[in-house]
Amino acid sequence: MGAAEQWEPDDTRVSRPVLRERGGAIPPRHSPDALPRTAQNFPVQANAAEIMRYAAIAATESGLAICCSIHDAFLVEASIVNIRDVEAALCRIMVTLQRRC
Repeated sequence: MGAAEQWEPDDTRVSRPVLRERGGAIPPRHSPDALPRTAQNFPVQANAAEIMRYAAIAATESGLAICCSIHDAFLVEASIVNIRDVEAALCRIMVTLQRRC
């Protein structure tokens, strides 16, 4: 299976009638007229947020100074001398979590 076929949206899983009947399937800020891919994307975004949360915990526990997350990145506090080492440590944490999920 090629990459194009692998990443095609699966329209069989979510349909407009299902979205309208099951209020829990729709993110609270979206109307019942939202596109089906909105509901398909919701679990992806939720899982990505969880991975970022785990990464922030792991980074903090390893001694990195995480200031905040910005979308899919972290703002870290480090001296200019140590910034490359901190970057490498955070990348290792992110790759390790990626492999676990």
